[in-house]
Parts: sequence; structure tokens; C-alpha cells
Amino acid sequence: MDFITDLPTVRCEKKTYSGILVVVDRLTRYGRFIPVSARITSDGLATVFLREIFRYYGMPDGIVSDRGSLFTGHFWATFCHLLQCKRRLSTAFHPQTDGQTERINQTIEQYLRTFCNKEQSDWIDKLPMAEFTYNTSYHGTVKAAPAEVLMGYQPRSKGHVKGQLEAFSPNAMGRVRGLRELHERTALLIGNAQERQAHYYNKGREPKSFHGGDWVLISTKHLPLRRPTKKLTEKYVGPYQIERVIGGHKLAYRLRLPSTVRIHNVLPMSSLEPYLSRDKRPVEPEDNPFMAETTYDVEQILDHRGPRSRRRYLVKWKGHGEEENSWVSRRDFADTAFLADYDRSADAAA
Repeated sequence: MDFITDLPTVRCEKKTYSGILVVVDRLTRYGRFIPVSARITSDGLATVFLREIFRYYGMPDGIVSDRGSLFTGHFWATFCHLLQCKRRLSTAFHPQTDGQTERINQTIEQYLRTFCNKEQSDWIDKLPMAEFTYNTSYHGTVKAAPAEVLMGYQPRSKGHVKGQLEAFSPNAMGRVRGLRELHERTALLIGNAQERQAHYYNKGREPKSFHGGDWVLISTKHLPLRRPTKKLTEKYVGPYQIERVIGGHKLAYRLRLPSTVRIHNVLPMSSLEPYLSRDKRPVEPEDNPFMAETTYDVEQILDHRGPRSRRRYLVKWKGHGEEENSWVSRRDFADTAFLADYDRSADAAA
């Protein structure tokens, strides 16, 4: 059991919500994603637990959680004790105790980043589909979908939306079509998220390196995107294809970016992540998530080598550490005026 917090505050049925209570069954991996208030109390948590968990599934033998004040307080301890439900608190230095829920939290957040509107005001409307698709997707740990393990059958998800009969309500048909499309896109996203998590678990986060032709995602950490909160802002955008490696140490890469993406096309390695997808040839995004300002600017040119016509420059990238400094050629600079000023100073000092 864990919380996703710091979400945009939304109103639904005269109540306000800004967080999600995530509850996952350790045996079946079945999950519940329940909207809650950021100011929920221990008594309120008990009410939600009885209404959303106990009445459907009974009382669990134990609950794994972090050491947040809601779970360590006297009320919750007494509540669990009287119901003969053992509390299992993750240790301060080993939060992996609750790693299963943490991984699901990451999947939920990625789902909301992908499907919420730009105002991030409709996240609560996306939760039912996120929960349903998660529970009906295949999980390698249980060799089946969690819903199938829990209930003994796979819940049906598809409806009949073929044809355009006059007796049908156009609005209802449109809603069902949208529901089906959202389910298909959500299933693909959750599958990709599971593959990505498995990839990093099996690889042990080996050092990154890319090659020309690889598809990558660009980190939004240093990109001033117009979003109300960082919590639901995309952590990565893309995918975009690498054109070539810059320098022999593979610390910077030149990307093939469409003209609508107004950022410098040479990016340091720390700003890129491999794009993992079932599709062999991914489609570049149609929308432009970037603001018009140029990002990933050159902070300083530290050194150069070679004659001016073939000169290469040691660059310190703005917003990145010294370990990301890299040698780049003249043609990789977007700001030629900045480069000309450096060349004049360097030639005068020679």
C-alpha cells in the first residue's frame, strides 16, 4: 500500500482529490488505484480501506507500507491490530521492501503523463481505465493477468461499435469507440513500461551508449515545458533518431529533429534514454512538446584544437556537470555568432 501525491487538485462529486492510494495484492498482483485527498487522515484512510478493499476482498493477513505518519500512527496501529492484520513497514534504508507498489506507481504516473490533458485536470477520469488495463494485462510473475488469477476468468473489454445504425446513439457510439481506443493505447503503454522495467532489472543499469540510427527519448529535466505540475509532466519526449555520435567518447549525439522542435540537435548523453518499444520502426511524435526557446545551450567553450576550418571545441553544456563536457565540430553549433566570438579571441591570443 502506498500513495501517489502532489497531483493537481480536482473536484469530483463535491469532493476534492490530489492523490492516489495504490493497493496491490502480493499473491495475484491485482491492483486498486483509489483517488484520495492530500489531507487524508488515519481515520479517513481506514474508511477508504473498508469501503474499497475490505468489502470486496476481505481482510488481508498483512499490509506492506512505508513509514509515513499515516501508517506508523497510533490509530492505524490499533486499527490493524484489532482486525488481526499485521503491519509490515519498509525499513528506512531499504525502501525496496515495498518495491512492487513503487514500480506500479511509476507505471501509473507514466500513464497519466501520457493521457492527461495539458491542464492535467482530468487525471481522475483516467484512473478507471488505468486500473482495468493494468489488471487485465499479462504479468510475467504470475504468468497471467492479475484479474484472471483473482477471479478465475479474464474480464471482457471489447464492445460492438461496428456500423452506423440509426437506432444507435451517436454519442454513445463515440464514447465506446473512445473507450476502446484508450484501452488499446493503455495496454500498449503498460506493456512497454513492464518491458522497460524488466530491461533495467536484467541489465543492472549498465552504462548507456548509443549508435547512429538508434531511437532515443529526450529528458525534459532542463526543458521549460508549459505544464501546471512536474508530477504529471512527461519525463521524456520522443522518440527521435540519432544521426551520429559526436566525438570518440560517445558523450554527445546529434539527433534528427523536425523543424518544429526548436532545440539544439546535439545533446549530451545524460539527456537521452533508450527508446524501448515493441515497434521496430517507431513513429516520431506529431505534436511539439517544446517551448520556442532554445535549450541545451553551450555554457562555455573551454578549449579547441585543429585549424579553424576543421576546428573542434571542448564544450561545457549549460545545466550539466563537468563529466558531460565533450568535443564537437563547427557544424554542430547552432549559435554561430557565439562561435565566431570565440574564434576571434582564440586567434588573437595565439
